Amino acid sequence: MLTCVVILLISDFLAADDRGEVTFLTLLDPSAAFDIVVDHHILLDRLYHFFSLRDQAQSWITSFISGRTQKVGVRNQYTTFSTVIVALVLPRLDYCNSVLFGLPANLIQRLQSVQNIAARLIFRIRWSEHITPALISLHWLRIPERVFFKLAVMTYRSIHGTSPS
Repeated sequence: MLTCVVILLISDFLAADDRGEVTFLTLLDPSAAFDIVVDHHILLDRLYHFFSLRDQAQSWITSFISGRTQKVGVRNQYTTFSTVIVALVLPRLDYCNSVLFGLPANLIQRLQSVQNIAARLIFRIRWSEHITPALISLHWLRIPERVFFKLAVMTYRSIHGTSPS
């Protein structure tokens, strides 16, 4: 079920991007592990001013967070956030990615943009900054290289008799 939701979200984001629209996703998880207290007034103000969140979307988020409090502390929020991103994004990018071999570059670029966004979220990198140093720091191969690497590993295992039967 979660896989279907993630695929649907990514599909909707890419379709909106194709239309030149801006998308915004808020995941409100009470078990999220960040050592901050969220001031709802500041959050709503920033959503209004920075993302032009208005009308129905604004009233929905306001009604959802009004009167709620939460404070969760973790020793290392970077590690926790990075672990969550890696657990949610990379398996989806790697699942059956060997069938992506030979696809046109524009389709591969869509998946690459998902990986880039994950790295930007982890390191809080602006859109104007280069993503390559972040990918190197995370030891992540770009999508075309991931596909090639997976095919190489599968070929090696087939030749040496270590592949699953």
